[in-house]
Amino acid sequence: MSDTIAVAPETSSDSHLRVQWLSADHGLWVATGLSERNTLMHLGRIDLVDEHYSAYDRVGAHLGVFATLGEAKAFVELHS
Repeated sequence: MSDTIAVAPETSSDSHLRVQWLSADHGLWVATGLSERNTLMHLGRIDLVDEHYSAYDRVGAHLGVFATLGEAKAFVELHS
């Protein structure tokens, strides 16, 4: 049994935030965004662990493990 979460391709963020992903280090991606009030916010992060992508929300709560970086990014954005 796998701990990997599958995300449907149609899952995307309709969030009001404009999300920017930066690779802070090898295997680490950080999401920031500007709110409607143009306030810069930390939205979450993704860590590459054992060929899977662990996603965390803005307060560091674990959101799940994903097979691809795109799935992990979409899930973080959906929960931001």
